[in-house]
Formats: sequence, C-alpha cells, structure tokens
Amino acid sequence: MCDGTGIPRYIPDHLARRILFWDDERKESGHIIVCLQNGWSFSSAEHVDVEPFRNVTEAALAIASATPCPCTNCKETVAILALESI
Repeated sequence: MCDGTGIPRYIPDHLARRILFWDDERKESGHIIVCLQNGWSFSSAEHVDVEPFRNVTEAALAIASATPCPCTNCKETVAILALESI
C-alpha cells in the first residue's frame, strides 16, 4: 500500500486523501498514472481505480470527479476499514 509519498504537495489535501498512488511518468510515457484509494472510482458505473492523465490539471479534475465505487469488493473493504477504526 502506498503511503502517499508520491503525491505532489500541490495536490490539495481533500483530493490527496482519495489517492493511493501517484506516478509521474511524463518523461517516459507522457502520462501521470493515478490509482485511487479503495472505495473510489473514476467511473460511477464500474470499478475503475487506475487511469493515465496527460497533465496535472486533467488528473486533479478527474480525482475531484471520482465517485464512491459501486463494486461489491470496494463496499466490503470500506466497511471493514470503518469497523477496524472503531
């Protein structure tokens, strides 16, 4: 599990909390790869937690638009994590 150290400081905290992993590969592949935390999805219809983006603005807008993931696995994982935090 990523500890968030790859997330740039200029990403606002409310968005950074949704990010599991941030990999800036723009020099190699031209993309920033973002993986969302369990329970979040880039799509409201299915489980899509990893996406490539061309720039920081595109990535930040997509992270801000992320929705709670509708898949059973994410719902169960989020419920377990909530119980463990009690």
